[in-house]
This record gives sequence, structure tokens and C-alpha cells, in this order.
Amino acid sequence: SSYARIQAFLEREIPSFLIHANTQKAAMAHGLGHL
Repeated sequence: SSYARIQAFLEREIPSFLIHANTQKAAMAHGLGHL
């Protein structure tokens, strides 16, 4: 079904998106710590 395909897509894409966002947040916090 298309629902299963969407779910598989989200399970594949969202973790990398969240990891990327958390990495950016950590990098920003790290950068601000040096100011």
C-alpha cells in the first residue's frame, strides 16, 4: 500500500534529518561557547 511506502520513506529520511538538525544545533552551541 502507499501508506507502507510513505512510512518506510519517513523511517528512512527522518532520522537523518533529526541527526543533521541536532548536529547543527550542537555546532551552533559549540560556536557560541567560543564567543
